[in-house]
Order: sequence, then structure tokens, then C-alpha cells
Amino acid sequence: MEYIKIVPEPTGFFLDPTAYLERLPGLAAELPPGAARFATDPDHYSFFGDRCVKDLHLVSVDFARENRELAVIARFSWHEGTPVVLTITYDRVGELRLESGEGPVQLDETLPHERGCRHEIQLIGGSIVVVCADFEAVWSHQGSGPESSK
Repeated sequence: MEYIKIVPEPTGFFLDPTAYLERLPGLAAELPPGAARFATDPDHYSFFGDRCVKDLHLVSVDFARENRELAVIARFSWHEGTPVVLTITYDRVGELRLESGEGPVQLDETLPHERGCRHEIQLIGGSIVVVCADFEAVWSHQGSGPESSK
């Protein structure tokens, strides 16, 4: 992550998106439309909001070919074994890096890239990095955030 701070502490992790959020208005102007919509959603970094990626669990990563280009579909749920609440479809993928890790998403960061954008999702003990032309994020269950699913 370039701007977001994730610092291990004795009782967990300190997560701070402040530097990223301060730069986001300028960065968003350089992002493709789908990536910009996702990154600038007002609930995206609201830790108790319905559309915050914090604490989501990766369910699956699938690959597809569209017009000879690679697409990647990542699905997330609030808890292991519960319905998918977020599906991200990455178009014209140029780079994909998966580092396996146990546990939920900590935070994510979307930055402009010469190919479109770079989306990094930090998991506890791992990460997902996708460089693509753009991506579309679809939330399927509003009102089912981390607090309401316990």
C-alpha cells in the first residue's frame, strides 16, 4: 500500500486510511469510472458501514476470457460460509498477484496506473493486487454489514 497505513499492534492492527483519503479527490480524477465510483463511495472507509471492505472474507477468484482479454472476478462475504455481498469484476487484467493469507480484508487502495488502475486489497497475512483497465464493484446485500450480520 502506498498511502494506507496498516501497523501490527499487540492486540491486532492499527488501520489508518487518512493519507489516502486526503489524496483521493485528486487520484479519483485519474481513475477509470468504475474504480473511481468504488474508491470514492462515502461508506468505503466507514468501518461500520454497509459498503466498507474491512473484515470481508475472500470467497473465490475466477477467471474469464472476454474478447481475448482476461477478466478476473473476486467475490467476498461478511463471514465464511455466508452469502456473497461484494463482487468485483476486473476488466482487461494486465497483472494479478495473489498472496494467500488467513483472515479477513484489512483495507484496500485503488491508484491510477498506466493501464487504468491498480487495486490492492490487504488481507491479514496476504494480499490481492490487480492491474486492469477498470473494474466494477457490485454490492448485493445493502444493510447486511458487519454489525447486522452478527
